[in-house]
Amino acid sequence: MLLCLDPPHRMAYILGEIMGLDHRTGAEVLDISPAAFRKRMQRARDGVIGLMSGRCGLFDPANPCRCHKRVPVAIELGRVDPHELVLAGPIEQARRFPRVLDEIRRLDEAERAGALYRAHPKAHPKADLAGFVRRLFPD
Repeated sequence: MLLCLDPPHRMAYILGEIMGLDHRTGAEVLDISPAAFRKRMQRARDGVIGLMSGRCGLFDPANPCRCHKRVPVAIELGRVDPHELVLAGPIEQARRFPRVLDEIRRLDEAERAGALYRAHPKAHPKADLAGFVRRLFPD
């Protein structure tokens, strides 16, 4: 899923959507303006949602699953280690996906509450989070 994005959009998506960094901290990590980070995040979200809604059978049951076609190519290109297929699992795991979606919706509500807290001007951490993340993902 993340490989549908180019590296700058992929990093913005990881920082904003996966790690949950706000636009100011994400912008600091990437050394861009907060407005540029927000725009990059929106483009990254649009890319991921477009991919998932148009192709993924787990995201939209009307779509046929194409993973069986994409994974061998990703392995051949060296993008995926066949011995570390983290997200591959038994069919029962895929059948549980609707329950996972319910849990994601509950998490979205908690995220909105957290976003309200983070919107307060004095709610920003004092630690150098941007420096820490840059050290995790060196150029």
